[in-house]
Amino acid sequence: YLDCKELEKFVYDLEKENPKGVIKSNAKGWQSRGLCTNDYTDEIYQNLIQNLDRVVNTCAESSKIPRLAIGNLWFNINRGYNFNRPHTHPKSVLSGAFYIKAEGNEGAIEFLREDNAVNFLPEIRESSFYLSASMKYSPKVNRLLVFGSWMPHWVEPNISKFDRISMSFNTHVI
Repeated sequence: YLDCKELEKFVYDLEKENPKGVIKSNAKGWQSRGLCTNDYTDEIYQNLIQNLDRVVNTCAESSKIPRLAIGNLWFNINRGYNFNRPHTHPKSVLSGAFYIKAEGNEGAIEFLREDNAVNFLPEIRESSFYLSASMKYSPKVNRLLVFGSWMPHWVEPNISKFDRISMSFNTHVI
């Protein structure tokens, strides 16, 4: 596990340096500029990169994907009613979201299917990744989700009074 309190401070400091941030898929929320793995030498940042690299390459190996490198990453702060529009991550193999600050009800990430499976599947009693038109995951501190960059997804509005802080990243084949 990473020290998310220290990461939280790191992200709020980034926001102070650039309060406007950038606008990509975020609706009203703050997003940092795209960062490279060597942009900061802070121990907490480098620890994050090392952990991401280890987990991403474990996922890649188990999926028979060649070795990957973190291409870019960015931090997100979603406050009241902020959300992220549906999007994918072009020019990437695997992408991910890591939750730094979350109580669990600040808006789930939802992955959407773009195939017609829902038209062929029988009525299901319990959602599963394979049998659903979509899957949702609630934010949870220290949770890392790694997914195929081609998977459409969005982040629901944060209707809580707490900030949701996350980090997202893209990868490429080495």
